[in-house]
Amino acid sequence: MITAALRGVSEDLYEAADVDGASPYQKFTNITVPCIRSVLLLTVLLRVIWIFNFPDLIYSMTQGGPAGSSNIITSYMMQLVQSLDYGLASAVGVLCILFLIVFAAIYLVATKYTDEEA
Repeated sequence: MITAALRGVSEDLYEAADVDGASPYQKFTNITVPCIRSVLLLTVLLRVIWIFNFPDLIYSMTQGGPAGSSNIITSYMMQLVQSLDYGLASAVGVLCILFLIVFAAIYLVATKYTDEEA
């Protein structure tokens, strides 16, 4: 997704920046990042949600690893369910849902645009 967004950035913008004497860092921060901002934010949101949806893969491969070092919160929740600690597992699940709601709300605020940008 990010590669496709980078290919969509107009070369004219970079040529104009070269004429103005912009450094590579200035081109990156003032042209590249603003042009692909929405794709970057969407990619981060989707990756976070996808990582929360893959506890079974982590758990099946490592069962939490040595001393729980490869656990993520959702694979830890799976361990709690397996050890029959349903109360703590459900509390962890509620925290996961709250975290995802807050993260999605931050995403929506970050991608909100004004009429000037439309």
